[in-house]
Amino acid sequence: MSSPGTDHQPARPGARLLALVAAAVVPLLLVIPAQAQDVAAQATLVGTSPLSGAGSVGLTPAVSATFDGTVTEPSLRFTVTGPAGAVPGQVSLADAGRTARFVPAAPLDPGAAYTASVQADEAPATHTWTFTTGSPRPAACPCTIWDDFTTPDTAATTDAAAVELGMKVYFTSRGEVLGVRFHKGPGNTGTHTGSFWTAAGQLLATGTFTGETATGWQTLLFDAPVVVEPGPTYVVSYFAPGGRYSMNQDHFGTYGRVIGYNHIEGVVNSQTNQNGVFRYGGGMPTTGYRASNYWVDVVYRHGTNGDHTRPALGARSPAADETGVAVAGALTLEFDEAIDLAATQVRLVDDGQGTLYGTSTLSADGRTVTWTPNGPLAPGTRYTARVLATDVNGNAMASPATWAFTTGAATSCPCSLFSEATSPGTTAFGQGIPVELGVRFGSSTPGAVTGVKFYKAAGNTGAHTGSLWTDQGVLLATGTFTDETDTGWQTLTFATPVAIEADQVYVASYYSPTGRHSATNHYFGTRPRVVSAPLWTAPGAYANGRYRTGTGFPDQHYIGNNYWVDVVVTTG
Repeated sequence: MSSPGTDHQPARPGARLLALVAAAVVPLLLVIPAQAQDVAAQATLVGTSPLSGAGSVGLTPAVSATFDGTVTEPSLRFTVTGPAGAVPGQVSLADAGRTARFVPAAPLDPGAAYTASVQADEAPATHTWTFTTGSPRPAACPCTIWDDFTTPDTAATTDAAAVELGMKVYFTSRGEVLGVRFHKGPGNTGTHTGSFWTAAGQLLATGTFTGETATGWQTLLFDAPVVVEPGPTYVVSYFAPGGRYSMNQDHFGTYGRVIGYNHIEGVVNSQTNQNGVFRYGGGMPTTGYRASNYWVDVVYRHGTNGDHTRPALGARSPAADETGVAVAGALTLEFDEAIDLAATQVRLVDDGQGTLYGTSTLSADGRTVTWTPNGPLAPGTRYTARVLATDVNGNAMASPATWAFTTGAATSCPCSLFSEATSPGTTAFGQGIPVELGVRFGSSTPGAVTGVKFYKAAGNTGAHTGSLWTDQGVLLATGTFTDETDTGWQTLTFATPVAIEADQVYVASYYSPTGRHSATNHYFGTRPRVVSAPLWTAPGAYANGRYRTGTGFPDQHYIGNNYWVDVVVTTG
């Protein structure tokens, strides 16, 4: 078996397995045959940078010309001209007088052609060559994963065998693939073709690259766009008949490196699903080697059916910075066109970044989304909403809409600290050691604690007990949870309610015999104290999130973690 990136000898294909080509990169200089000269002839030009005909050149290049001998600065004539005429810049000599350098005084124009001219000493002719600058990647699609100024570690390998090189990609929005790109290094000559495949090997589109530059990024646009769906894996590839392809070994990594842009994502490399694929001789590339990136890219545009306009969110309820919002309310979102509900994200978090979950429904005309949380919101709490919608043709909003609102005070109890729509950040934490977990709380009015609640994570099995304590560790009530669900909020109701005084701190806790519990790190340290009137948590970043290895009063804390313990309180 052979692999791109290994030294290649046409008579010995197996030699490709020996080593990759990092030691044999083609120099980025154009080699000029030496001219016949007599002893009195002056220094002769032997190379330039950028190469003659190079594309995707950066906007701040040091244009240079290298000679086979020393030149003198007084006789050196070096100019660069572009769309606006002569480019201002500084000329200097380097490499003991063998290399002339021209540094532009300001960045060059993107996507523009430039001509460099150099003449040294008494040379009878001026040497002239051209290059083209690259263009920044647009913020909106059509777009690609890499921009024109991204360059490989290895511009051109020594492997000269014909090979198809590709990358596995998927998309997070419905849209169209318009074409293929690849990075071309010196020596990667011949007719190049580009292709787009399903993961199963079905060829969806192909074509031949035309108008190529000597080096840099090359682009092929298919005769017709290919509609792609969010989720499935596709393969984008190109055929290099003379090898000499660009490469970065281990670029996709072996530990889940994510590479992508906008709605294009590279498949995360793994041992069972390698990214960076090749196939000698051409055809669907399927073999990976050391997570190598062969610098193949895809041209993607969001939207289908001729619709490439992004949806916009108009009226919303609750409105930005609205206060006194009903705890039993829902979010209502009005858009300027029909929305794909399955591809629309609605997220609601509290000030500690605790995420609330709910259900979305769509109006008959498809323009209004109603998001209903899975339980009443907590009273007197500030929530932040984040919405990213996609229309029926796959166009996503240009950016998520984000705003905040605050719920009103509770009109009656029973009351709790957290909404039952809230789900912890980590729902299966712990090392298998039994532990008691708790929260310090109080009430602004006298009342009675009728029970204790906790969020149950997967694996948090066994008999759970709940307890109420004074802040000094005196046990006031305890009981055993019954009729538990596999996961989610669980509630224990005490046999007898326990009266509590106003403005006093108490501790509610539960015992996990397996030690598997829910947690959100730094929850009490990254937000103001929880105030869900009339209830509140004890102030101070590290005053809360209590635990104790084994059973008993939880009197320890760690970085303000929230272990998602709650109470049920009645007042009046």
